[in-house]
Amino acid sequence: MSETVDLRQLLAIDIEAELRKLATAQLQGPWQLPAELVRRSLSAGARTVEVELGRASVRVRDDGAPIGRDLLLAVADLLDAGGQAERRHRALLALEAAGALALLALPALRPGRVEIVARGQGLVRRLEFSGQGRSNLSEGADPGGGRGTEFTVRGAEIDPSRARNYLADVARFAPAAVRVDGAAISDGLRRFLARADLELPQFKLRGSVALAHRGEPARIWLLVHGVISTHVGVTRAPCFEAVVELADKFAAGELTPAATAADLREAIAPALEAIVDAGVQLMLATGARSPSLPAPSQARVLNLLLQALRSRRRAAEVLALPVVPALVGRDERRFLPIEALPALARPEPAFALDPEQNPEEFALPGPPVLLLGTADRGILAELLNLRFRSPPPRGNERAPLSAGLSRGWRRFWQAFGGARRPLPESALSPAERQFLATLRAAVRGGAGAPERVELCAGSGSPRVAGEPATLYLGREHPDVQAAIAAAETGEAWVFPACVALLAGVGMPGTASRATWVRTWHALCRR
Repeated sequence: MSETVDLRQLLAIDIEAELRKLATAQLQGPWQLPAELVRRSLSAGARTVEVELGRASVRVRDDGAPIGRDLLLAVADLLDAGGQAERRHRALLALEAAGALALLALPALRPGRVEIVARGQGLVRRLEFSGQGRSNLSEGADPGGGRGTEFTVRGAEIDPSRARNYLADVARFAPAAVRVDGAAISDGLRRFLARADLELPQFKLRGSVALAHRGEPARIWLLVHGVISTHVGVTRAPCFEAVVELADKFAAGELTPAATAADLREAIAPALEAIVDAGVQLMLATGARSPSLPAPSQARVLNLLLQALRSRRRAAEVLALPVVPALVGRDERRFLPIEALPALARPEPAFALDPEQNPEEFALPGPPVLLLGTADRGILAELLNLRFRSPPPRGNERAPLSAGLSRGWRRFWQAFGGARRPLPESALSPAERQFLATLRAAVRGGAGAPERVELCAGSGSPRVAGEPATLYLGREHPDVQAAIAAAETGEAWVFPACVALLAGVGMPGTASRATWVRTWHALCRR
């Protein structure tokens, strides 16, 4: 004879299992509970959220709309592990339907004490749970007339240090002031080079786009009620950052409270191009005020716009924007459009200095002298087939005979001996031989690249000279040694090493660049 099955006991078991399942899906551990309580506060319209972390305890206080009586009753039912199974099941369904996943996590973490105080419309409701038995829910007039909700949770094994670090990470873009133990953590995008609002009502998305002072990958941070849930890396796009709020998609029913990080990333996929375009528009707007920016910011915006040009985004607008700094004479600085540069590089290479070089040390010619870093010269050489050269050192223009003799002697010395004399294969180390072979393969077929590459004795700077054009590398020069070390870590690093050594005179071939791009994209996806 079979035993009688107690359906109420089975339902109780199912409720506990469902609570654990929901808590596991929402939280990786108790240290994430404070962040979820902050998310609840922000969803209630809070403008200020105060968090206090202690050993195995957390208190979260906000000034948003207070938690309603029905939700408090549902929390009370779920906290009562010995309560009626049917009632607890209804409470679970009510909280799940309301998207109150932070409240669902409370009973699953088995806290020793919970106190929730909700104030609003002249009333104060207080729920108190001492770790076992039925919670006490009271309601009365509020003489202070305040508004907001305060959660106090003790005995939930919350690691304060881990919770503090996690909160600082996921709540940094919160649209309200969030303070943890008195210290503000929601600094948003204020430290970025530039920012602009993002409004995409056709996709039910809103947020901000920003340009960072440094960094390479383009990233989109996905927020749900002001707290970061996941992010998306964007390949084949210039570097920018976007903060996108998905709350409107939840409100419209396009996403459910049970949505995973993968669901969120899939939900914004149709809007990716529009978000990237907003980032490029911000680059153009920032580039339009380049003369008023500090020099490092000018260089950063120029590099971002060249990235946009490389990815064929708003190319006509990028080409026409005056963002390339140039010296006209010794005292006058102008900004030239990118589309004007080919005229400066025909038939001879354009004059260019690194922004860190001192113009006083050079004899500036009549044509404008561009102020471009190595990376920017490399992109321009790749896209526009431009070549660059440095102006002669200052003093040469006052002694043309001695300068001519000096140049002739240097060419003779490079051709027949000294630092420009190629080392034989037998004099090279295995690492140098391997580097030389890969570098020669990398430059083959590149725009403006030399036909030959030779390693020489001494610490002479990398230089292209002679006929046929040859890249001479002093084996003891720091840049050459760094390039050899980088190439030893993997073939992909030969491309950036080659760009640095050529210094804008030419570009490596497309095959080495393709290897580098594949490796870079793989690194970004990690």
